[in-house]
Amino acid sequence: MPRPPKVICNKAVLLVTTSLEEGLLFPPNPLINLILGSCLARAQTLHPVKVCHHLFEPNHGHLILAVENPDDVPDFMERFKTESANAINRLLGRRKRTVWCEGYDSPPILTISSVISKIVYIYTNPSKDGLENTIHQYPGLSSWEAFNKPLKTTETYPRVRRFHVPCITKDENISTLKLANKLIKKIKTRHKFTVNPDAWMDAFQIYEDSERQAINAEIKEKVIKEEQSHRETRKQNRTSVIGRQKLISSPMNLDYVSLKKGKRMICISDDKELRKNTINDIRARQEEGREVIERWKLGDFRLQYPIGLFPPSFPKRCEAYSSSGFALGED
Repeated sequence: MPRPPKVICNKAVLLVTTSLEEGLLFPPNPLINLILGSCLARAQTLHPVKVCHHLFEPNHGHLILAVENPDDVPDFMERFKTESANAINRLLGRRKRTVWCEGYDSPPILTISSVISKIVYIYTNPSKDGLENTIHQYPGLSSWEAFNKPLKTTETYPRVRRFHVPCITKDENISTLKLANKLIKKIKTRHKFTVNPDAWMDAFQIYEDSERQAINAEIKEKVIKEEQSHRETRKQNRTSVIGRQKLISSPMNLDYVSLKKGKRMICISDDKELRKNTINDIRARQEEGREVIERWKLGDFRLQYPIGLFPPSFPKRCEAYSSSGFALGED
């Protein structure tokens, strides 16, 4: 059964999650961070989505987006996934192999408390997954520094194209830092990638600086407490984290298969009534979209696709041609 059409509305706040099909292809080293950053910068340049927070682990990534133009979101994600997949395949010395799972999860977050919870979740992921004790020590690409340093919200990345990327499978001892620095010096074209940590608050009409600062302070405090809880759990279980240096020096792992089966969420809210009403509204729009598609298949294109949904391409209809080469229409 085909997946229902994705609903993205203006002024929405989205939790976007995208995962690799298999393997641990994003070890958090300087070269991988450069490639991911370059792909994000390229995607944002072409499709100006406001990225509030983000973090990448070896087999998946999370982003919180503040939607201004719903049309930009799928284009942004497609551009990012395509360019990063091309770069990873080049690193591995292979061609036309699937890297990312099909699609991505992007439920809207409906309440302030739920947004706060998901931001905390993103930044405590490395601690929860046993990669590092704190987000401060995690070497993977994330917006944590931009979140804590307002002057670091924009970073410039070289435009890393597929032919720039070396194949490193032949020499696992090669320095990813040297390769990254070589690309930075070699490539002249640059793109800027901007993180807007407070942009999601606009959707909830939070404009006062004092209120924004209080919310951000709450997020940081919750991150610290959550990480402390993970450390205590590991201590009880007598386990330890992988650690920063080992993560940086880890090679790409093609054999890893995730056992997690994440459930796709329609929306995220700790307000049950709001969540219920939103789900009903989304499902109604999706059903309306299906009905429009059925009319399109019959050649009736007068109906417009519902606002907030992204229509597929128009159904292809064959045309009959006469012996003289003229199309035979229906009058």
